[in-house]
Amino acid sequence: MRTCIHLLLFLSCGIALRLSAPPLNIPFIFFIALTAAIWKARDNNGRMSFAGGCILGGIWNSPLILGASNWGALLTCVPWFIAAALTGLFFLAINISWSRLPKSAFALFISLAWLGLVYLANLLQYPLTFSATLAFSNPWFIHTFSSLGFYGLELLIILCSCMPIIFFNADHMISTITTLILFFTSSLPLTNKQPDEKIITIAAIQPSIEHSSFLATSWSLHERKEIEDKVDALTIRGLAIKPDIVVWPEGANGLDNFNIPRRISQTHQFRSSGRSELLLTGYEYDEDNNKFNSAVLISPNGQSQSARKTQLAPIAESNLRKGSPAVLHSSHGNLGIAICFDALFNAHFEALTKMKSDFFFIVTDDSSLARTNLPYIHASYVILFSAIYKKPAVFVNNNGVSFATGSRGEILDIDYSGRLPQVYSWRIASNIESPGWLALHQYVYFAILALLVVGLTRKHL
Repeated sequence: MRTCIHLLLFLSCGIALRLSAPPLNIPFIFFIALTAAIWKARDNNGRMSFAGGCILGGIWNSPLILGASNWGALLTCVPWFIAAALTGLFFLAINISWSRLPKSAFALFISLAWLGLVYLANLLQYPLTFSATLAFSNPWFIHTFSSLGFYGLELLIILCSCMPIIFFNADHMISTITTLILFFTSSLPLTNKQPDEKIITIAAIQPSIEHSSFLATSWSLHERKEIEDKVDALTIRGLAIKPDIVVWPEGANGLDNFNIPRRISQTHQFRSSGRSELLLTGYEYDEDNNKFNSAVLISPNGQSQSARKTQLAPIAESNLRKGSPAVLHSSHGNLGIAICFDALFNAHFEALTKMKSDFFFIVTDDSSLARTNLPYIHASYVILFSAIYKKPAVFVNNNGVSFATGSRGEILDIDYSGRLPQVYSWRIASNIESPGWLALHQYVYFAILALLVVGLTRKHL
């Protein structure tokens, strides 16, 4: 009976974490649930803590199962299982730390454990993070503490969730001081001034093409022609507002039948009539016939630059080759490009920032997920990275959430449904500040936490 009660508590906490994420976005419930789960994991045995953590992680990441069913059981169950197992390992670490290590090292050890698990998940190309869950429900937290960077936010979330344990307790003085330092550091003006501000106008094309229509392009030339005509008509509407850049979403030209050189030549008739640049996507091949998912920036005179997708969805994109992070040099600023799955990884946006991008441009196609919560989760990562790296973001989706953010991650305009063909007109400005030193040197947190934990546990061990 007691075992059932413990597992039900973890189940309830997992449901609460899910409710704090899109589409309900209930504020503050996230911290209450995580605090309760950490508190309970201390009192259980190791097996119970691991099992409870797996249940919590499974519920928290349930959209992977419910939302990606179109991709098949293997593609949905594997990432869900990994996320649940890693969360279970975190709660096992909580139990081990409380029962076997000095209490003074408790909060610091579990923070280090969570940061290590997040790093491992990203290394395996299965993104795992608490901070993205807060992007919609608790944006004040992301905006206030974004200067701490990706892993700094994760660290602060764990320490804040340990507050009922570490505060007002002499054994946890170092953890308390660490938390206060993080709060204080996030309020300091750690950013560097950039020389000027760049302003850019965008016409974002959202054709809202159904996933079944994309699949049909593999055998139907008629279907492909209908898609191309639809995208071209929306592009002409977008050019009428005289934007600096017209942006197509990923997959705006169908799937394998799309040929970038042919499509570029087709757009010449309306592209050359104005001053707007065009950012389109599609597949391209190198001289060794390796296939890449690419974004191409075309100037009015026909010159082009390309960026290739760097993070490939495991199994689903095994037929593609990885590219490297790339910044496209527009006449209106440097565009840091992320294609679909790229948008879920901190390392990609950190690389784009170090390459001096002025804006983040994310092109994606969530048509296979359009009736699920996953497009909102996709969007929450972009909002998070926009805030951390102080870059305006343009998120152009074929069928799902499309939006633009300011340079601190604040949403300027958003279409939550994405169900109707649209041309969005956005005007965004690059920030006059660059991200803080900590945001670009995240492994400092690992080093400091490791030194503190070793120092506090050396005599005990």
